[in-house]
Amino acid sequence: MALRRERRRESRITIDRPKIIRFSPEEVGDLYEFNRLLETFGVPRDHEPLVTIPDGPTHDLVPVEAYGLA
Repeated sequence: MALRRERRRESRITIDRPKIIRFSPEEVGDLYEFNRLLETFGVPRDHEPLVTIPDGPTHDLVPVEAYGLA
């Protein structure tokens, strides 16, 4: 039932085609991968990051491209 309500809410949010990004606390904790995820979805940036984002992966996560998002 909860999943059905969540999908209904999401369908109403996306009616005008905005993108929805779902991410976990672990993904937010990896600055490089989280930054790549935001870039992949085209999230606008109106200021410089408050933290330094590493130049490359720091561990072996499945790349966003593997999910067909890039």
